[in-house]
Amino acid sequence: GKPGAGKSTLMKYLSMHSVTKEYLKVWSRDEQLVLARFFFWRHGSEFQKSFKGLLRSLLHSILAQCPDFIKATFPAQWEMARRGVALRFEHADVQAAFDSLMQRSEVYQQHRFAFFIDGLDEFEGRENNLVRTLLDWLQSKPDAIKICVSSRELPIFQERFSACPKFRLHELTQSDILAFVDDVLRNNEDVAALAGTQDFANLGRC
Repeated sequence: GKPGAGKSTLMKYLSMHSVTKEYLKVWSRDEQLVLARFFFWRHGSEFQKSFKGLLRSLLHSILAQCPDFIKATFPAQWEMARRGVALRFEHADVQAAFDSLMQRSEVYQQHRFAFFIDGLDEFEGRENNLVRTLLDWLQSKPDAIKICVSSRELPIFQERFSACPKFRLHELTQSDILAFVDDVLRNNEDVAALAGTQDFANLGRC
């Protein structure tokens, strides 16, 4: 969707709504549903706009919901923690842990995963690599992973996700945005002062 159409608001609403979880639980059947979300933000910290931030957030959400995965996902760190050694997680450690987790067949025996990732256009890095990674996750376990993403209409996302179900949010929210703008302008003192003047007539032709 276009800027300001409400993409992030919708993603937050969807990812937290009880009805969304009900539908996903129908899909996951008797397996445990693991839901994780991440919102890219270009004006935020490094972790809020990078792939390393995405991985850390998703991995933290997964392990918080499935603590039994921690030992096998971070075996070296688990042993260090058991010995009371201070831990430090480099990006390579997180990447290896996430890859290991998502590639272990036993993980999918009793779990299904749903990821909500907002603002792909806010990602700072190679968009092509990001898209390839998301599609690889889906293709590796198409029956066990669902991903919902949002983005502005950048060509790379339109092209690479062309075969995926989608909609253009600004087409759905256009009438609401027009109603909101009309209401704000009608109650604006400066606009009211211009009413009946040539400047107001010119504004109406813009």
